[in-house]
Amino acid sequence: MSPFAHLKLAARRIVAPVARPLWRRVRPRIKKFTDLFKLSEAWHQLAPSLINAAASVAAISREQQRMKREHDEEIARLRAEVAELREALARRAEK
Repeated sequence: MSPFAHLKLAARRIVAPVARPLWRRVRPRIKKFTDLFKLSEAWHQLAPSLINAAASVAAISREQQRMKREHDEEIARLRAEVAELREALARRAEK
């Protein structure tokens, strides 16, 4: 074993009894901050997709309104056509 390795091992043995209990107390606090950074990163990653989804909902809603309007117009036209055909049938039946 090299002299540097001996010094490193001796330093660990001296510092460990003080550093380990300190690290056990400090580590959860540090972890809270890193969790906040992860949350922030996740939010910045998800925010554009949420905004996109909200815009898509509005676009789909407008498209559904347009389609409903077109269908209602077509139904009204077909009902008028059916009424005309019924009148024509009624006139034929009277003759």
